[in-house]
Amino acid sequence: MSETAAAPSPARAPVPKPKASKPKAAPTHPGFTAMIVESITALKERTGSSQPAIKKWIDAKYAKDLPSTWEKILSVQLKRMA
Repeated sequence: MSETAAAPSPARAPVPKPKASKPKAAPTHPGFTAMIVESITALKERTGSSQPAIKKWIDAKYAKDLPSTWEKILSVQLKRMA
């Protein structure tokens, strides 16, 4: 009967606890939708504003506050708004 005894399972390594991350700072610029609407109203083009024109206006006004990937975020938000 001793042969049917369960073999001891190998000891598991302790799982490391995730480190507490620093809270992200709130952005100092408004949301992308608000920036897009603001740029379109400021440009006052009769036939609508192009993506390069919107990008140029946002870059001129909020250049120092934008993240490094803001151009990609802008194009995604423009497609969502369409």
